[in-house]
Amino acid sequence: MELFLCVKSIPDSDTVIFDEKTGNLRRDGTGAVLNPADMVAAEACLRCAEEYGARVTAVSMGPPSAEAGLRTVLSMGVAKAHLLCDSRFAGADVPATAYTLAAFFRSRPSYDIIFCGKYAADGDTGQTGAMLAEILDIPHACAVCDLVQVENGGVAVRQRLDSHMLTIFMPMPCLVVIENDTVYPRDIKLAAMLRARSVKIEREDLSTISGIDPLRCGGKGARTRVKKLFVPDHSRKKRMLSENEFEILGSLFNETRGAYGR
Repeated sequence: MELFLCVKSIPDSDTVIFDEKTGNLRRDGTGAVLNPADMVAAEACLRCAEEYGARVTAVSMGPPSAEAGLRTVLSMGVAKAHLLCDSRFAGADVPATAYTLAAFFRSRPSYDIIFCGKYAADGDTGQTGAMLAEILDIPHACAVCDLVQVENGGVAVRQRLDSHMLTIFMPMPCLVVIENDTVYPRDIKLAAMLRARSVKIEREDLSTISGIDPLRCGGKGARTRVKKLFVPDHSRKKRMLSENEFEILGSLFNETRGAYGR
């Protein structure tokens, strides 16, 4: 069984730089860390692989610095890693990212389950996994908190929907989006980190992904645009209330609360 894990490297919070002209995050030349939600998805994927004897391959899209996130999951136990790295992938929004990832998966000989994190901490859209599954035309389930069983060419998963739990069965290949509190990521040993440094990460670009349309990638394929980028002004005008004014405001508040029965 072939399991794939989609991960994203996000800028370190201490080195976030915005390009005011394009409205995009500048990812080159800044520190990168693995998206926290993807660490949870990686742990869920690895536990599934260990239980059912599968192999895990990680996939990420980004600049060369995105190798940092792939090195992290390699040190957790992932077998192989691919980095979709091309200057023409830059500036991608959710549709362009999902399209590029889908083109990569269509060029693969086979995959059984694709694991995705709930959302990326830098964009917080939570839509890429579902959109990727729709483009690939495969079943998917979001808010997955447990993989119940893998058998008979399919997987049974448990979803958390508000206050209810729902168990569904999906035929493979399929995609699952893992909830953040499903599992706790394993501790990474120093020896594993050192081994991960020597693993070759396969680079993919427009020339190696068959059937990909460059006009649907990166900024050219983005469906959304950042109209304006600015740093909010947190300064406020303030005035010290006198004791009499404070009492008047308190009485008005109590009258209003009483009028609404609260």
